[in-house]
Amino acid sequence: MTLGLLYVPVAGALEWTTPLVLVGLASGAALVARSLLAPRGAVIPLRGLRRLAGEVDVVGSTLAVVALGSLVWAFAAADPATEIVAHGPLLLPVALAAAVAFVWHERRTEEPVLPLQALRPVGAWGRCWSTSWWVPPWSRRWSTSRSSRVPRRRRGTSSARRSCCSGC
Repeated sequence: MTLGLLYVPVAGALEWTTPLVLVGLASGAALVARSLLAPRGAVIPLRGLRRLAGEVDVVGSTLAVVALGSLVWAFAAADPATEIVAHGPLLLPVALAAAVAFVWHERRTEEPVLPLQALRPVGAWGRCWSTSWWVPPWSRRWSTSRSSRVPRRRRGTSSARRSCCSGC
């Protein structure tokens, strides 16, 4: 059995005619047909799609996906031996523009994807910050670094702070 034939186009120059792509397209068409013909157990609610789009912030969701997706793509596609960011001049400005547009849109919409007011209380930022610097108590026992000799109150892991951040 040769698995490489899954990637060989059936129709010569048309790259999208590989058996793998054709099976995916046929499966997608069958899924859409089944969702339209039997809406009760449908995986994709196509008949109620207009109502669903009215209830969900489609623009905010799209902007969040574009911002995060292009950021992840920029770092994941990079070759670590030669570059830090792949397609950086294209993807990073797209991610920045989508993030700015996301924040601008979320401030003005009635039902945002991410209610930005939830990030305003000091407790929200304090929990985010505390998870980035909090050192678990068990890591100090086996650590041989110089920081293990610093008194606990100087390392920022006093018992009061640990109990405050225990839910993080």
